[in-house]
Amino acid sequence: MLSAYTLPIKFACLVFPVLAAFFTIPYAVYQYRKYGSLLVLRVVIVYSFILYMTCAYFLTMLPLPPIAEVARYTSPTMDLVPFHAWTNFWENTSLVLSDPSTYLGAMKEQCFYEPFFNILLLVPLGVYLRYYFRRSWWQAILIGFLVSLSFELIQLSALFGIYPRPYRLFQVDDLINNTFGALVGFWITPVFSFFLPSRDRLDEVSYKRGRTVTYMRRGFAFLFDWAILTGVLHLAGRVFGSPTLSDMLAMDGKRSVVLYIIVIVLYFILLPWLTRGRTIGKFLVGIRLMSENKRPPKLFQYILRYGLQYLLVIPAPFIAMKVYELLPLYTGAAHTILMVIALAFGLVFAVFIVQLLISVFTRETQIFYESLSHTINVSTVRNGRRKRRQR
Repeated sequence: MLSAYTLPIKFACLVFPVLAAFFTIPYAVYQYRKYGSLLVLRVVIVYSFILYMTCAYFLTMLPLPPIAEVARYTSPTMDLVPFHAWTNFWENTSLVLSDPSTYLGAMKEQCFYEPFFNILLLVPLGVYLRYYFRRSWWQAILIGFLVSLSFELIQLSALFGIYPRPYRLFQVDDLINNTFGALVGFWITPVFSFFLPSRDRLDEVSYKRGRTVTYMRRGFAFLFDWAILTGVLHLAGRVFGSPTLSDMLAMDGKRSVVLYIIVIVLYFILLPWLTRGRTIGKFLVGIRLMSENKRPPKLFQYILRYGLQYLLVIPAPFIAMKVYELLPLYTGAAHTILMVIALAFGLVFAVFIVQLLISVFTRETQIFYESLSHTINVSTVRNGRRKRRQR
């Protein structure tokens, strides 16, 4: 009996990391744009909801029978009689209400556990709807019904036409039991939410933490910016034959070096200067670059900050390796000079890594290109409560 339920759950656990990977970027953008932070408890709740819904859908679809076997089915595809499952239970169960010794045996019978598990299936949905999504009882009923209807329609569609006919029975009772389960979950939510902070408290903590621009938030902005640049440069390379980002960082010829400098100037210096401190990545996570006096930076501050960051620090290890490759070609003073240059660029990158680690753990030390340019990242997210009061 349990194998019919454990197999879909195991499969859902295997699929979940893939779904989570696709969901992470849009979820991170939404959280940073709305709250300015990624709260660990909120992440756990949301991702547990995704895992639960994945399990719920697989429980209604798996295990999959062979297509040839389904083609031979001649049984009905729909049962539109309401409460047929429970009348079937009372007609076929071994349960005797006056005899407690029959209770456990009756619970193991198919006529009981099928409708019971259909109720249990959407109980967690009702809990999530009330606690996290803050839905009313009638909304929980409606959403529970629609989710259940999607289960049944997928089954009725023969898994989107993969099978020659439905391999599971479309039952009105499933709609009733699933919807009732969502309502039960709504009713019992206080039992579970008693141990958790309220949704308002989660929002309050998220907004409070969002006032500080963390390195994780800046890291997401960095990844978004470079993902965009990588895609654009790759497309340009395919269409126009121009150097790709990997060619630029490897300094594969003067053309690559010149194009890399142009890209940095246009995207990281001129673009934020024109948009008052924002690149696309910074816009997505709700931050902007400002002077330490909280005024928009001057052009020379952008040149100093991003010139040092992207024209010195980021390419430093690549320049060091490039120079190191040239060492066997030279002797004497030239060899010594090249060795010093390679060590100097390596030292620059090492200083950056050390300052970055210190800054991450202490939150006090600025990286040298930040202190020299007198610029800081600030959050553009406003407190949700204040916004609601202004309305």
